[in-house]
Amino acid sequence: MIYLPDGDKILRKLSVGLVQTNYAMEKDGFLKYPYSKKLQRAINYLSFLYLMNGV
Repeated sequence: MIYLPDGDKILRKLSVGLVQTNYAMEKDGFLKYPYSKKLQRAINYLSFLYLMNGV
């Protein structure tokens, strides 16, 4: 198991980003790129942590 020192912050950004993305998809009918800043930052941070921990 990986310890995430900023787990609450990451979870909050990921949750808000996913909700924003869902609203945009419902409004426009498709997924837009780039993702919202909060979602992209959460994805980047999680990816970095997983790579650094060899997962």
